[in-house]
Amino acid sequence: MIHRFLRSQDAGWPIALLFVGLPIWWVLGVWQIMFFVMAIPMAVHLMKQRLVHMPRGFGMWMVWLCWLAIGVLVIQVDAPGAVPGTQMSRYLTFGYRFCWYLIITIVALYVVNTRRLVTSERLARSIAWLFVMMVGGGMLGVLVPELSLPSALQMVLPSSVASQPFVHDLVHIQTAQVQNFLGYDEARPSAPFAYTNEWGLTTAVSLPFFVASWSRGSTLRKTAMLVILGLGLFTIVSSLNRGMWAAVAAMGAFLVIRAASRGHFKLLFSSGMLLAGVAAVLMFSSLGDLVLARFDNPHSNEGRTNLGLLSVNSTLEGSPLVGFGSTRDVAGNFKSIAGGATDACPKCEPPPLGTQGQLWLVIFGAGLIGLALYLGFMLRQIVQNLRATSAEGTAALCALIALLITMPVYNAVGVGLYVGFIGIGLLAREHPAELPAVSQVLRPFRQHALTVLVIAIAGGAAGLGVHVLRGAPIEATQRIFVPAADLVGVPGVRTLSLDGEARIATSVPVVRAVADELDLPEQHVRSALSIGAESNSRVLILRYAGADERDAILGVETAAEEYLRLRTELIAQSNESVVARYSAREEALDDVYRDISELTETARGESLWGTVTKIRRERVEVADVLLGTNDLPAGQVISAATPRRTNSELTIRVTTGLGLGALAGLALVLVYDRYLGRIGLRPVSRLGIDIPVVASVSAADVPRTLEAVRAYLPVAGVLADPLSPRARRMAGALNAHLRAGDHRGARVLLVIDRRSRTGTLRRAYERHLASGVYPVGLIMCTDSRSREPNADTRSRSKAS
Repeated sequence: MIHRFLRSQDAGWPIALLFVGLPIWWVLGVWQIMFFVMAIPMAVHLMKQRLVHMPRGFGMWMVWLCWLAIGVLVIQVDAPGAVPGTQMSRYLTFGYRFCWYLIITIVALYVVNTRRLVTSERLARSIAWLFVMMVGGGMLGVLVPELSLPSALQMVLPSSVASQPFVHDLVHIQTAQVQNFLGYDEARPSAPFAYTNEWGLTTAVSLPFFVASWSRGSTLRKTAMLVILGLGLFTIVSSLNRGMWAAVAAMGAFLVIRAASRGHFKLLFSSGMLLAGVAAVLMFSSLGDLVLARFDNPHSNEGRTNLGLLSVNSTLEGSPLVGFGSTRDVAGNFKSIAGGATDACPKCEPPPLGTQGQLWLVIFGAGLIGLALYLGFMLRQIVQNLRATSAEGTAALCALIALLITMPVYNAVGVGLYVGFIGIGLLAREHPAELPAVSQVLRPFRQHALTVLVIAIAGGAAGLGVHVLRGAPIEATQRIFVPAADLVGVPGVRTLSLDGEARIATSVPVVRAVADELDLPEQHVRSALSIGAESNSRVLILRYAGADERDAILGVETAAEEYLRLRTELIAQSNESVVARYSAREEALDDVYRDISELTETARGESLWGTVTKIRRERVEVADVLLGTNDLPAGQVISAATPRRTNSELTIRVTTGLGLGALAGLALVLVYDRYLGRIGLRPVSRLGIDIPVVASVSAADVPRTLEAVRAYLPVAGVLADPLSPRARRMAGALNAHLRAGDHRGARVLLVIDRRSRTGTLRRAYERHLASGVYPVGLIMCTDSRSREPNADTRSRSKAS
């Protein structure tokens, strides 16, 4: 079988080898690495093509990739709500994800440009095998959930490398995640991935291809399909994966609506029977109880919501347009500003900002513009291909819908998005019009690259100007050790947490003190003053962002001083309350103790001695409380105010300017090329089509034109630019001499007006190709003052 995949004429072998060989790659520990390896032969195949065609609307994806690449410039800036500072590992994370985006781009182009070498059915069968492997991995996760062993690659890697969490997840063999949020341990299938969510997304996007591929063929094949779907239902429910359930439900609803709108009653009946079967299984088996238990225990809802909101708020506050390039670690956790992972609670540290969903990853990594480009591309691919009629096209639409539905809960960068882009390539194969070539789409931008570069630099300069005008605040930081103290006047209760201390440190008296000291509005001070904490400690971190170093230091020192003064007052008030109440209690206990002691002199009852002992113990406790109220420390400043001027604002503003400038330059080039640029004002080699100019003559000079046309006979006739009366007149005269016939499937000449737009010519050329007409030359109409073609025209005509 392997040698069949490797045959040169079998262009689908890289994709087939990826999915059919999955068990081997998993055991070797190179399962996801193989996607990068197989991208190499695909890229080599594309480079050998004279023209690399791409799906319609794919230019938006290319712009998205460029916009995402800009994020490398802001990858080290501080994000609000995240741990400040730089980390070189962010470049590795960014590079890994960006490489995934590149290889899914390659596979989409590869699928489009191999339509004459490998059928869509063959590619769908490869993805169908992926679903079979996912079901097999799910069954392993249910039957042997404790299975965990090193892969071949993990055993040969140095322990310092293999122990890294990122590397460990990639190369380690495990079958399930065992979690107990239902109140007991439950195995959630994950093989061949480290996490159940990755398994769930891949299973969902490969399911429609499995149905489309295996529903055709022999009765044995269809029976096997039903058996595998039954096992798949068992693993899908056992995964407790609500995102996958929603994706499967959305795909099913789409199929039902599509079948009803097209009158496919047989498909509607089959869908109804399948739905009834699934409902019966859930109702009369323990799987239904498992589903209900999962909905009764939405353990991850709060964490996902908090992380998503924090990611969005951080982006809107810090870098709304370009984002932050890569993810960031959260400062604290959602329970406390001093929260963090410990040996006793390793999961007390939340996931990084920008994770737990492709939606949040796109927003945090690429900003709002990146989100618009990403969503715009995905939605366009769905809408423009809704008329796809083949089973493979319908499966591809279902996969794209699953990717959209699961954006808030699944990070799609990986195998799931890879399968989705194979689907985009399959949908492009069914488009009735001629697909655009990458070189033709990029040609105007390459020709005007200098213009785009100048506008981008101007945008960066504008961002720099905004930074100069608005300035960048200097942030001063001071650390305060806050010992536990009774601030509520009730001994023995839980001491105030650092979150409560933070509220005191940002209270109205503190803000007012800083405002009076700096002579600034209180609202300005409130926004400039921020509070953090060292993880798992009693150390508060006060930060104040001032216009200059003096204001920053004075602001944070004033805030710290006022906070400690306020805390001293609260401790004093608490002590006064405790002393008043416990002194009275102490006197009362002394009186009772004396009275009972006198009674015990005459009657030494056992119960009286027990009462005396109890009173004596309580008297000691009261004395300890009173002793503990003396000279309690309010807190201590443990670091001097340290000013720091960050380049975050400068980097974000300049990068945003560069990005917006580049987008403006691209838009200007596109508008000029399609609507403003005239054919007669540029060389023929820059018109974007690969046919020569036959003649460039006056519209009235028909004899001279006929002489040039004879070199291209036989042609079926001449077609004219419909927007140009002059071109139509010349075409009519030429067709009368040529006795033109049916143009379909024949060679023709195009008559174009030199005053026409270049975009008009390009669209006419593509439209004729799509309708089966093959233009082989151009006739350019000129006025009487410009009859001779330019040098480029003469050279092209001579060469032809």
